[in-house]
Amino acid sequence: FYDAALRSREVLMAVAESRLQIATPSGPRTGTAADFFGLPQSPSRRRTEDAARRLLRHLEIVYDDRTSIITVSVRTVDPVVAQAVAARLLEVLMERNRRMADSRAQSQVAFLTRVVADAKQELSIAQNRLVAFLQSNRAYVPASPTAMAFRRLDSDVREKRQQYADLALQLERAKLDRSRATQLLTVVSRPEVPPRPDSRGLLRTTVAG
Repeated sequence: FYDAALRSREVLMAVAESRLQIATPSGPRTGTAADFFGLPQSPSRRRTEDAARRLLRHLEIVYDDRTSIITVSVRTVDPVVAQAVAARLLEVLMERNRRMADSRAQSQVAFLTRVVADAKQELSIAQNRLVAFLQSNRAYVPASPTAMAFRRLDSDVREKRQQYADLALQLERAKLDRSRATQLLTVVSRPEVPPRPDSRGLLRTTVAG
């Protein structure tokens, strides 16, 4: 999933649109990926799309099934640019991952809120039926049809009360999970510039899924 997400047009365009800052001997330099790639001037949208396609060609993504580690490598002529691109790629991925987690939590809370409301209404209806029954049947023989009807109504109330309590507990847990908004990704190693030129020109950043 994260391999596909990193290669997706949405993520690559977000990185290509970002203004990156890198350190140079003459001072900090700011620009987009298209600027650092030296792409010719053209309409901004087309230039950004060209930069996104260039980024895709400079990516190498390796997934380890045994450890669930994703290693993302970025290759450019300037290692400092590669580091900035890798860092921004990681930021965009984490941002979208967090947004998806929040969306799932919101959907779960909304669904459970509706279900709890329905359960509460059903419990209220069952309780009202039982109250009406007791008011109209103040005395009955345990083996009579009236007694059997009472047991059915009483069982219905107890079952719906339990269902409502369980759903209400699930809703509170979902609200707590939403407030925590835990991430599904953990950064194992931040993007770094290698101490010496990589023989393949790779800059690596590692992410655990």
